[in-house]
Amino acid sequence: MITPSIENTLSEFVEAFQLSDLPQPARARLGLLLADMAAVCGAGRPAPASAIAAGYAHAVHPGDESTLLYDGSRVGVVGAAFANGVLANVLDFDDGHRRSEERRVGKECRSR
Repeated sequence: MITPSIENTLSEFVEAFQLSDLPQPARARLGLLLADMAAVCGAGRPAPASAIAAGYAHAVHPGDESTLLYDGSRVGVVGAAFANGVLANVLDFDDGHRRSEERRVGKECRSR
């Protein structure tokens, strides 16, 4: 018997996934998280690093497969993943959650 690879199993799950598969509380939480990400990305657009990342994506990963959240232009998948990740993190708002602070502080305390 051939065991399917984790990549195949994951890709099949993602392909078959429907938002309706999530329980209502999880869908509500997902909605809040997406709204938060949209706000952080909007606020991060003026940051120089956002423009640099978008320019890099166009220069090094041209294409038409994916959309940059920075300006709606199209680039290759890898370029969009990079530039959109920079945009989402450029203001570093994602590190302010109480639990992420607990993990960071815990690591710092253990390293001393």
